[in-house]
Order: sequence, then structure tokens, then C-alpha cells
Amino acid sequence: MSSTKLNFKTIVNRLILFISFGVMAHIIFVLATTERSLLTYLTKLSFGHISIILGLMIFPWIGYAFRVVMWSSFLKEKITFADALRVVITADLASALSPTAVGGAPVKAALLLNRGFRPGSVGFMLSYGIIEDIIFYTTGIVLAGFFSAGLLSSIGQGIDDFIFDYGVYLLITIILILLYLYLLKTKKYPSDSEL
Repeated sequence: MSSTKLNFKTIVNRLILFISFGVMAHIIFVLATTERSLLTYLTKLSFGHISIILGLMIFPWIGYAFRVVMWSSFLKEKITFADALRVVITADLASALSPTAVGGAPVKAALLLNRGFRPGSVGFMLSYGIIEDIIFYTTGIVLAGFFSAGLLSSIGQGIDDFIFDYGVYLLITIILILLYLYLLKTKKYPSDSEL
């Protein structure tokens, strides 16, 4: 058996390349086999439009890499912007290929640990994104409710009208379901042999 040490950086770089080719091949296959009209539409795009699309596609990665560099400097960790960008892109590609529950967090953690980050810093780096998402979505929901008060009141009026019109039927259905669940729990219902 060979005693050569595995170069993690080379493996990750090759994986990024192969994953990118795999994603592109999958998109081409799906468009060629199911949505031919979209494929013909995409051939009509100009080089300028494709450049704008690619630029806008890379922009979130650049912003996320900037956040990684910012939080790393706050945690007294050292990482270059290029390394942060590589970590972000690799974690994003890994989350696209791994199950939804796993995501790209293990890959991001491994890459940051490989770059010399302390485990506590890596844990914080993985957690702050979740905290930022919670704050962002909560703020968005509150602002959406504030700016669409008329829409929410009309939805509420519609629910009130439905309950007023069909409230008796809903109440009877809920009582029957609760009675059925009670009988199942206490096993005071006739068995099949008794029927």
C-alpha cells in the first residue's frame, strides 16, 4: 500500500471541477429531453445577457465570501478572500449534491478546519448563517405584514366568512375526529369480530 499523503486541496479542486461538469451535463440533459422549447430559447440569448447572468450568479458567492472574511477577522482567524470564496463555492456545490438535511455544512466545516480554524470558530461560522437567516426572514415577514395590511385584512375577512358560513360543519367534523381519537386511545370501540 502506498504511504503517500492525500492532498485535500487537490481533491477539493478536482471535485469542484467534476461537480460543475456534472451539474452542467444534468441541466443540458433535462433541457434537451423535457423542455426543448426552453433550450431553443436559451440559444437566442446574446453574449451580453449570458455575461450578466453569470455575473449575477457569482455575486451571492462573493457577498458570502466577504461575510466569511469579516466574521473570520472578528474571531481572530486568518483567511484570504480567495480561500473564503473557494470554501463558499465548494460548500454550495456540496449542498446541491448532498441530501437537504445535511447541506454543505460538513464540507464547509472540513474546509475551515483544514485552513487552521479553531473548532469553536467553525461552530460559530456555521451557526451565524442560521441566526442571520432567522433575523432576515422574521424581519421580512413583519415588513410584509406591515406593507400588505389591506391584503391581510381581506384574507382575514375571507376566513371569517368561511367560518361563519360553514362553522357548524367544521365544529361537527372536529368533534367527530376528537371522538374517534378518544375511542382509539381508550380502545372502547367494537372490534372486527364483534361487528
